Amino acid sequence: MGGSTAAYYLRQLFGSRVGITLFEQSGRIGGRMKSIDFAGQREEMGASIFHGSNQYMLKFAKQFDLEITDESKSDDRVMFYAGHEHLSFSTLGGASFLVPFRLLWRYGIPLIWVKLYTGSIIRSFVKIYSLQDRGYCFTTTARLFEALKPEFLEMTKWTYGDWLSKKLRVGETFKEEFAYGLVSNNYCQNLSVHAFVGFITMATVLSKLFSVKGGNEQVPQRLVDSAMKEGCPDNPSQLVNAQVTSIRSTKVDGWEVEYRPKNEEQIKRDTFDYVILAVPVNQQTNIQTDGSVQLPCSEYQQVDKCLFSGSLKNWKFGIGPRSYLARQGVVILPNQTAYLTGTCAFRSLISFGIEENRANEQRIWNSFSVPCQTPNPIQSIGNEYIDQSGEKQTPPTVVNWLAYPVYKPVQTPHEDLGKFVLAPKFYYVNAIERMASCMEMAAIGGRNAALLVAADMEASETRNGNKNRTPLAMLDHNVG
Repeated sequence: MGGSTAAYYLRQLFGSRVGITLFEQSGRIGGRMKSIDFAGQREEMGASIFHGSNQYMLKFAKQFDLEITDESKSDDRVMFYAGHEHLSFSTLGGASFLVPFRLLWRYGIPLIWVKLYTGSIIRSFVKIYSLQDRGYCFTTTARLFEALKPEFLEMTKWTYGDWLSKKLRVGETFKEEFAYGLVSNNYCQNLSVHAFVGFITMATVLSKLFSVKGGNEQVPQRLVDSAMKEGCPDNPSQLVNAQVTSIRSTKVDGWEVEYRPKNEEQIKRDTFDYVILAVPVNQQTNIQTDGSVQLPCSEYQQVDKCLFSGSLKNWKFGIGPRSYLARQGVVILPNQTAYLTGTCAFRSLISFGIEENRANEQRIWNSFSVPCQTPNPIQSIGNEYIDQSGEKQTPPTVVNWLAYPVYKPVQTPHEDLGKFVLAPKFYYVNAIERMASCMEMAAIGGRNAALLVAADMEASETRNGNKNRTPLAMLDHNVG
């Protein structure tokens, strides 16, 4: 998403004055946004939903005439699993309008404090859209978020659990169930993540959630299509299915990119005035440099996403056979004790309910888990919790991917949160993931990279009086 957004905004800023070469290792645009057909439905295997305040995703979907699906149903039910066939709390049963009151009864006034505080974070965060519309760009992640609200940097020094306890005076029950469950579902991590990313997960319950019908990856695909339509006659834009192996500084003011096209043995090389790296640099990245630029490697969380078709074994959770309706979505989250003691194998287990016109079909269940805790999720989750014995059941499927950075507090945000500018004319979109990881963050990082290129080109043209075309390399290959 970051690379496609950068390419799109470069084209918006420069028209045919720039030639863009987009390197994509997998040959598929979308990166960690991917959907597949499963049991007659289109199911997301990567980034699944976006928030109602995510203006770029909503804007792009509207611009490209993509249909948006509202994934937030007021009648969905939540269960917090304590292990050993027991729920510590649930919103099962009763009318949907009573759910907020039941949550308030369970967690008390601090629930309102957290809601108000999270709302203030969202209001500060959305300032980024007006800043980018006015051409503001940032060289580091810390400077970007400091411009939105200085407190955001302070939040990265604290664990989410400590911020809830010491800043908002939230009780242990709320942390054990509600806060932990959201972090577990969104990032497959614990309350030891830094506080900013923790509250990003809290934002998912304060607004409507959406997805693109037919697959979220349609958004970056349309962005790339738009960016590639126009280019320089002597240097047309192109999408190259290749693995980038090295990036080196040239003797002049530019970069040499070495790459191996798919199904070819021969290494090729091209030179570019600018390079935008829009792939997460993590434990699987294998791009060599010559020392003129250092790639900032971060550890990423390995995640298994599984799809199952069947009925929930309700007795495994201590509930009756008619505890929820077919149309209702069901969200099962572990409480902190259940997961940390090993009595729960999943990070989340979710079904979005069955539409009326598909009432005779089995539910589809989505699970997230981490291999170090659950090495065989089809056995440990599917066979344990899902009845898959029907004649028309679709075999389960699993995708393993490096999903998000492993989050933890930092000591010096301006040094530890990463840089967008790694070297002159070399930009790193995914630096923004050190704050939080989602489709919208990638889009913000991508536009920031495009604005940084524009600022540098404007300064260069002012110095040299040169407005010739400029070739750019976009490295957006999927390594997850």
